[in-house]
Amino acid sequence: MRCAYTGGVLVALAEKHKFTSPDIIIAASGSAAFAFYYLTRQYKSIEHIATELLSTPKFISFLRPFKIMDIDYLVDEVFKKQAPLNIGLLSDLKTKYYIAATDSNSRTRSYFCNDSSVDIFEILRATKAIPFFYNKKVVINGIDYIDGTVSTSFDDALLKARELGATHIIGIDNRPREGLHADDFILIANRRQPAQLLTRDSRKLRAAFDLGFSDAARSAELSELLVNVC
Repeated sequence: MRCAYTGGVLVALAEKHKFTSPDIIIAASGSAAFAFYYLTRQYKSIEHIATELLSTPKFISFLRPFKIMDIDYLVDEVFKKQAPLNIGLLSDLKTKYYIAATDSNSRTRSYFCNDSSVDIFEILRATKAIPFFYNKKVVINGIDYIDGTVSTSFDDALLKARELGATHIIGIDNRPREGLHADDFILIANRRQPAQLLTRDSRKLRAAFDLGFSDAARSAELSELLVNVC
């Protein structure tokens, strides 16, 4: 999956740039879980999930047309059991997180954050509930939710960060993107796409993770920005 690239970038932010506690983190869909693992400093788990645990037909299978992408397996088996997310650490975070999901009826965007009082795993299930491939809606507080990227683009997330008062922003986009440059903004974007949305080939997932790590680790612009904020 493309989010393996995001995982690589986040691990590089922590291990190479020693940046582990942003004031704000905004994420949706495939990148949301890695945002949580990053905040709980479970960097080895990010790599393990991105490069190994996603490469199974238990998660992605075209032989299962009613649920090509089994988000329930991802949440209930991978995030809870195989590489358990330490949700206990999330309650003590100084970082404010915003995870986007989409109201399936109105197609409007909602953000779940630290004070939402919603099970973290259900937030992850909702933000990843991609139409057609998962073929289910996730009910939270009586509202049916689907994948966060249905209503939230990369530019929407950037605007949200600025509305929240962010003055130094690191953008991670696991799809090719050019032309976004500003004094307060650094973009790390996947320009070669080793892995696609439904990729489960472990070699391609490893290539996407390694590319994300390399792009972030070698970014002089990122190093300069972090000098100013750390």
